[in-house]
Amino acid sequence: MKVLVFADDLTGGSGTAALLKEIGFETLIHLATVPKDPFLESLVTHRMSADSHLDLDEAHVLDLGTRNDTGVHAAAVLQAWLDATDVSRIDLVGLRIDSTLRGPIAPSLDVLLQQDERRIAIVVAAHPRSGRTTLHGVHLVNGVPVHLSSVGNDPFSPVLESNLASWIGGRSRFTNRSVDINIVRRGSRVISKIIEDSYTNGVKVLFCDAETESDINTIARAAVDVRGNVPCIHPIPVDPGPLTAAMVREQRGRQYARKLGASVLDSSVHRSTVAGNGEKRRVYFSESSEHYVTYYGDRVYVTDLGPTVFGISASLMKEAREQIDRLENNDGVVVIRYAGESVEEIVRQMRDAVNRRNVIANSGRNGGCCPVRVLFLRTDTWEAPIRCTNRVTAFLPTILRAVLEEFPSLQGLYLSGGDAARVTLSRVGVTRLMLLDEIAPITVLSKPIDGLLAGKWVIMKGGAMGDHMAVVDAIERLYHEVHKANLGARTTQ
Repeated sequence: MKVLVFADDLTGGSGTAALLKEIGFETLIHLATVPKDPFLESLVTHRMSADSHLDLDEAHVLDLGTRNDTGVHAAAVLQAWLDATDVSRIDLVGLRIDSTLRGPIAPSLDVLLQQDERRIAIVVAAHPRSGRTTLHGVHLVNGVPVHLSSVGNDPFSPVLESNLASWIGGRSRFTNRSVDINIVRRGSRVISKIIEDSYTNGVKVLFCDAETESDINTIARAAVDVRGNVPCIHPIPVDPGPLTAAMVREQRGRQYARKLGASVLDSSVHRSTVAGNGEKRRVYFSESSEHYVTYYGDRVYVTDLGPTVFGISASLMKEAREQIDRLENNDGVVVIRYAGESVEEIVRQMRDAVNRRNVIANSGRNGGCCPVRVLFLRTDTWEAPIRCTNRVTAFLPTILRAVLEEFPSLQGLYLSGGDAARVTLSRVGVTRLMLLDEIAPITVLSKPIDGLLAGKWVIMKGGAMGDHMAVVDAIERLYHEVHKANLGARTTQ
């Protein structure tokens, strides 16, 4: 099965990619620049699954980088990519939207609907694992109408309404209809009938309530039922990721059933399980001032004291600031607060701090986590970050290059803030990333395939996502991945 998802933001698109990876898809994230068919450069199109004679499932997520663009420009960018892509051989096309409704959603939605008259958009803005739900047409963040949350004061893309039909539908040129939670819970057959009737009557956008994963799965089954029973109607997912993943899982299961001649198929059979290795983590320090030792089960990792992880946070969201504050309190972390200094000055501050603080400290919950060695740059504390944000964002790739040159031991990169992540990666030559794992909602682990960072580990996180320990947890995971994979693992007797 082939899946193509368009996203307006890198970290958000990566979150959808992680959900597709979780259900067994080979997933690539593209930093879209020059429009071209992503499947022409696919790494997996002609490969075969190791445990099946069927073609390997393949998903491509294209980050268009249009979150803060005008609707006209966002529509033009999406149209250019659609014109360059042969969508006839793609099983499912989707639009990834922000779970807090930021960005040019309606113009992008209109382009997708206009391209193929068979399409009807199933808009489910809910992402229950992240505290995003929709009830009676109103979108909520942890139970609060989204426009009353911190997103209402977003400096670049503030959300001023919480009603989906008004905020998105009022800006779309297509007729819309809302599906209340009470109708959703009447089952997939009822929703399927609504989709068919809506399409017949000229309605091209359905805004569906959802509060739980079960609600989303019900909507997904209904959409896939319509696609299978009425070939002239193509429901497409417009959501932060959960609906897309649920529709892909349902549709793939039915395709496999037809190919294998199965009469009954439980789609859960095809769902991959993502779990830890179950090993108990123990941390020990060597007496040497030059090395430390980390034990994972029967494996031991010995590394020098050079910094191995570099983090950049350019998000201005209140939640992101609180998360970085928590990280800054850890002894093993060197945090530089950017205030307009030159690249040379920033690198000098980092070098002096590393030489001065040749220590390793715990960074994690309950004091039981592995010590880390992290350099971190935060830009949110500058007195005029909003006015100068474009200059700061454009400056980050130059800083990254200089820091990598100064500290060749760095093997892991943490990026927060979708626009900053996209600019930073693209300007050091990264165009594609292989998705490896979802650390938390909208927080993903990947490896760049090309550019200056090829082969290194990268974690990207949506700025406002997660609790107060979200950044600490992400940095800890990145640190462990770097050391397990790249820094001299050997089996102990």
